[in-house]
Amino acid sequence: MLFALVSLAISTVLLFPYIGWLNKLQIQQYLREDGPASHAQKARTPTAGGVCIILSACATVIAWWIYSRGDQKEVLIVVAWGVICGLVGLVDD
Repeated sequence: MLFALVSLAISTVLLFPYIGWLNKLQIQQYLREDGPASHAQKARTPTAGGVCIILSACATVIAWWIYSRGDQKEVLIVVAWGVICGLVGLVDD
């Protein structure tokens, strides 16, 4: 539970500068012309915010794994799958 709270704190602290960086690079939500009009409010919304959340979660899990002396090799498999799923989401954005 402690590591989940640490991960939440890290992602909360990093998310605001990260969103500013995304805005600076003009990485924004793409709107299709044939989409519903209700999605127009999403225009210029920064996208790919999950990168920050996944990185903080992975860093926290790896820190826990190192702290526990790396006894559970399965942890790395779970982290790898999390990164792969995050990459799929990033490509989708």
